[in-house]
Amino acid sequence: MNGMKGFEVFEEAKRVLIVAAHPDDWETMCGGTVYQLTRAGVAVWGVNCTLGDIGSQTGGVTRAEVAVRRAGEVEAAAEIL
Repeated sequence: MNGMKGFEVFEEAKRVLIVAAHPDDWETMCGGTVYQLTRAGVAVWGVNCTLGDIGSQTGGVTRAEVAVRRAGEVEAAAEIL
C-alpha cells in the first residue's frame, strides 16, 4: 500500500470490517489505520456490538438519549475517517 511499512498484509484488500464492543472503540483504537486504509482505496465498515448507552457522565439523560448521541458521534467520526 504505497510503501507503508506494516501495511503489506492489506495489499490486496478491497474491504475491511472492524468489529468493536462499544461506540468509539474502533475510532480511538485504530482510527489511524482506518484513515490509511481509506486513503488507499479500501472500503471500511465498522460494527459496534453495543449501543454505548451505559456509562454517561451526564446526569438526567435516559439510556435512549445516550444511545442516540453515541450513534451520532460514531457517524461523525466515520465521515472524518
